[in-house]
Amino acid sequence: MLIKVRSSLLSLVIIAVLFFSAIGPTIVYADGGTTGDTPPTETTTECASDGTTNECSSEAVTVEAPAAPDVSAPAAEEPSAGGNEPSAEAAPAEQAATLSDVPDNTTVAVVNAEGQSEPLATQAAAEALATTSDPIWCPAAQTTPTPGANGCTSSFSSFNALLTFLSANPTFQGAGTIYVQQGAYQGGESSINFNNYSLSNISNAPLTIQGGWNTSNNSVDPAAISTFNNTSFVIGSATNPWGGSLTINNLTLGFNPTGQSGTGLTVYSQSDINLTNVTVTNSATGAGAELNAGSNVTIKNSKFDRNKTAGAIIRAIGSVAISDSSFSNPTNGRRQITGLDIVSDGSVSLFNVLANTNREAGATIKANGRVTLVNSSFSDTKSTKGSAFFGYGLQVESGCAIDLDTVTSNDNFLWGASLNAVGDVSIINSIFNANTTASPGFIDDTGLLITSGGKVSINNSKADDNRLIGATINAQGDVAINNSSFSNNKGVTLDSAGNQTFHGYGLQVVTPGNISLNGVIASNNTLFGAHLESGLDVNILNSDFSNQTSGSATDQTGRGLEVISGGSVILDTVTLNNNQTFGANIQAVDGIFLDTVTATGNGQNGVEVKGNCTTLFLIGGTYSNNGQYGLSITDLQLNQSGSPIFATNGAGDIFQNPTTCVFPASTPFTPPTPPVDNTGSTPVDNGTLANTTQAESTTEESVSTVYSLSSSSAFRDSAAIGSFVGKFNNVGNVTLNSFLANTTLAQSTHVSLFIGKYAYVYSLYGMQIFVYYPSLDNVAMVGPH
Repeated sequence: MLIKVRSSLLSLVIIAVLFFSAIGPTIVYADGGTTGDTPPTETTTECASDGTTNECSSEAVTVEAPAAPDVSAPAAEEPSAGGNEPSAEAAPAEQAATLSDVPDNTTVAVVNAEGQSEPLATQAAAEALATTSDPIWCPAAQTTPTPGANGCTSSFSSFNALLTFLSANPTFQGAGTIYVQQGAYQGGESSINFNNYSLSNISNAPLTIQGGWNTSNNSVDPAAISTFNNTSFVIGSATNPWGGSLTINNLTLGFNPTGQSGTGLTVYSQSDINLTNVTVTNSATGAGAELNAGSNVTIKNSKFDRNKTAGAIIRAIGSVAISDSSFSNPTNGRRQITGLDIVSDGSVSLFNVLANTNREAGATIKANGRVTLVNSSFSDTKSTKGSAFFGYGLQVESGCAIDLDTVTSNDNFLWGASLNAVGDVSIINSIFNANTTASPGFIDDTGLLITSGGKVSINNSKADDNRLIGATINAQGDVAINNSSFSNNKGVTLDSAGNQTFHGYGLQVVTPGNISLNGVIASNNTLFGAHLESGLDVNILNSDFSNQTSGSATDQTGRGLEVISGGSVILDTVTLNNNQTFGANIQAVDGIFLDTVTATGNGQNGVEVKGNCTTLFLIGGTYSNNGQYGLSITDLQLNQSGSPIFATNGAGDIFQNPTTCVFPASTPFTPPTPPVDNTGSTPVDNGTLANTTQAESTTEESVSTVYSLSSSSAFRDSAAIGSFVGKFNNVGNVTLNSFLANTTLAQSTHVSLFIGKYAYVYSLYGMQIFVYYPSLDNVAMVGPH
């Protein structure tokens, strides 16, 4: 552009000199107005006459400023919307006017729109007199744009002029790049629509539109931007998409939000679409970008903020990958309805993406492949229409799996995140807090919603301070939650008569598989801390379900923990304190294990357990100051050890319902002297497992934990057996082979058939129950009879 600027400058200078040379010294005005002080002496070193760069020297000219000129230079002619094709033959360089043609004692000055003088050598001076924007097309192999050379076209006054030329000159063909000068685009079009031209010579090949071209040295500055004001781009259509890939780099499209209509960037391609360092803001009636790809879409370091309908709408047959980009509204300028809307037949990945402060949706993603979101935020989405509330942070549907890592979705009106996957769902280091309308007449205020056709795992995450739900999970596979919080979820709505309805629970999980919780806090909720329904085992360690309450004496809602299990239930180091009703209610088909459970200060029973004519193993713990019983037992045989503490419970310590179950007599058992085998050595003690061989430890499935429990009224006090599972670590890893070797061959035990989690071992020391954790589903182990 600099070349043409200087050419235009010289032409203006010559006109001014010829007209006013008889009157006196002259000042040339770019935009009209009055001049300031006498400009300093400047020297130019380059000029151009035909789009190519020619170096020549020109003398510095210094003249005295005129007294009171009342003349301005003619306004620079703006190209028409359609543009005019330039002459195929440029004027020879030697015929071009130069500053050396200016008569002596003539001052040349450039004045900006504010009337301030600009030195001729500055970029500001060039832009003040600019009449062209220098888009050129070059073959893809030509990485150094040189107008009129190396297969490149000449520079043109506008995009439309360039496209008109390309349409009429099919010799320019194949893959190419359109370069745009850095700074403000001066072409003047309100729309640059590639579909208005016959571009079959290039439309079936890859095309790049590259901003940031430095015309002074024909280089591309990766940090420089070409800015288009109130100009939209359209490339391809639904019925006639661009045949090759489309890449757009270093462009900014800025709109007057009350003026320009439509979408800022509309692209259809049969292949890939790639955007890097692209910004579209303030589109008045449409989206920032609508991208439709026959293959993949990639967006890097881009912004699609404060548009109307959406930041970006993406439809891809392939995958979508977005990084370091924003699809948001400013906090004090909320316009954009949806931040990011993606439909993909492949996978979707978002890394360092912001979709905040939108009106109705932060991001909506529907993909057939895996969806992975990392270090991204979908918060503060909210709007109202009359009495209706809108605004969710994130909604994802995947035909495969969903992975979230360091995702924040807070302070939305409806929900933080809704995740629906055919396969697994994995969440780590993520937050879904304070999603609430605070409305007394409306509530849909949820942190996290998960539906999974596979497994679900949540680690180091939070769903706190939501009014309706902290997190609810429906899965077909196992659910594992570690070091996570689902607390302070409380809400109240009022009907027209002012009657209160209480809402707010911490965690709900429903699955036919196993459920395991470790380091979970679900406290200070209105209805319940956690409700868990499992077709198999439920294992809860190091967790707290306390202080659930409505705060109303007449509407007592607060329950600490509810468990319904088709297998066994294990609570180890679990706190169930100060809940408005009960601390825990547990129903299980198989055995129930309570190890070091604390249930104090609950309004009704500390812990309620109901079995299936099985055994409750009670190991240590504290059950005190509850309104009714410390422990209520139905259809279970009680087996105590570790001296559990019961004190000052309102109705008594332990209540055991009458039952029709028939339990075997429990009598003290004195183990006989272990026999001596035919080698003369004493067999391995029943409570000890011999070391496994290296081959066994590497070829057999390892069992992480073994519990050894005696059938007598008290557990055997063996260091190897330890206190109920030895806290899951005392016994160590064993294999099926090692277990069989040490219980059947060495000790002549009688092992019953089992499936999944228990081995009932009849040894010289009585019956022992080996509980495997996690359970070994569909494994049968049969010893000799």
